[in-house]
Amino acid sequence: TAEPGVLPARAEWFACVVLDSLALGGEVFTRDAPERSAALLGAVRAYAATRGADALSAPALLLPYGGATRPGEVTEHFDALFALVEALSSDSYHWRSSLLLAPSRSFASELAALEPLPLPTVSVPAHTRGCTYPCLRRLRLCSEPAADGDGDAAMGDDGGGGGGGGGGLGLVDRTLMEEYAWLLVSQFEESHKDAAKLLHGLAENLAIDACEPLVETLLSMLLLLPAPRHRQTYYACLLLDISRLLTPAPRMLVRAVNTLYASLDRLDAELAIRLADWLSFHISHFGFNLEPFEASWAPLLSA
Repeated sequence: TAEPGVLPARAEWFACVVLDSLALGGEVFTRDAPERSAALLGAVRAYAATRGADALSAPALLLPYGGATRPGEVTEHFDALFALVEALSSDSYHWRSSLLLAPSRSFASELAALEPLPLPTVSVPAHTRGCTYPCLRRLRLCSEPAADGDGDAAMGDDGGGGGGGGGGLGLVDRTLMEEYAWLLVSQFEESHKDAAKLLHGLAENLAIDACEPLVETLLSMLLLLPAPRHRQTYYACLLLDISRLLTPAPRMLVRAVNTLYASLDRLDAELAIRLADWLSFHISHFGFNLEPFEASWAPLLSA
């Protein structure tokens, strides 16, 4: 952020990298380097303060409902991660959560026998033409996360299939699941089946209600403005895979689509076309059955 004329997207992206690092390594940082950790957390809080109290910091052209987007309908990537880090750093968590991934635990004894080496200072490359700064602009289509601490690490048993509906997740668990899903999906465009298997395995291994954050994350990536980061068919195939692997996923999709339909008059025109393209593709794999949407759509379908 100290760069002269730094692009807002670039500053925000690096701030998100720091927040991700704090979420995953906060317990170690605060134990081994408490002063530096406190300074880093203070710098992130100072940056958050400069963004202002406006809940919708992105330009209207990048929001799903444009200038008519309401607070609570969209969560910016930085805001979600900042709330996560604030929760983890509180006395309620002490930087600990059962959902925090820690691969080093698998070879802790080997690491303990090694001599730590100092790492050189990271040199941040300057912005060049063509650089992009990916983020997850979360669309809230199903429901808001439970209050902090309520439902975290909940067991999701909703008829089998690897995870329940997701409504019982607290802020920490939900945000971590969204972040894991976003990172996984971003790396497996060449094989939607592999991505779906990993998402399914993640939900089963963590034993949480995963469907809601998974559905919202995938639809958020599909409906990203100005354009999705990957091919639209990739997200469409993933949503098909998830619908078959996770029993409650179709119900979550119904809820999300009905939310979008209820706000169709405000929805960005490009996103309305993208939504129609995806939905026609999706229902074509289930016999063009519109029964789940009939109650909400009957007046329009009969017109």
